[in-house]
Amino acid sequence: MKNSLTLWATHRAQLQVWFEKFTPEQLNHIPTGFSNNLIWNLGHVLVTQQALVYRLSGLDVTVPAIITDAYKKGTRPEAVIDTPSIQQIQQLLLHTTEQTLLDAEKGVFKEFQPYTTLLGFQLQSVEEAIQFNTYHEALHLGIMMQIRKFL
Repeated sequence: MKNSLTLWATHRAQLQVWFEKFTPEQLNHIPTGFSNNLIWNLGHVLVTQQALVYRLSGLDVTVPAIITDAYKKGTRPEAVIDTPSIQQIQQLLLHTTEQTLLDAEKGVFKEFQPYTTLLGFQLQSVEEAIQFNTYHEALHLGIMMQIRKFL
């Protein structure tokens, strides 16, 4: 599991660049032909990781419900996200990464509820959830790279 977590944490560190490179207006812009924006993708990977790794392990998520509700599977951007909320997502991406690494080291992920994703991936363990989550975050990074071409 350590290698999977290291890969994921490295990817998460790279996501921080998006907050530095783009203005709040750019993070909120939805280009023609897209159904979401950069900040929605960043919020979505945040809440998805919490659902896959923590909720399926029977543990509480550390992201506020208001953020989970705004960025969970099946949502879309519904309003402009202000600077304090953008900063909160940025901080939560850092915090949840650090917390997940700590929790894995402490061995808190003892149980896991098997889950089949919409793409048909069958997750049987927290390690598989972490691996799938990294794949999921990479998919959204690809979408973000497409969106940035229109900014």
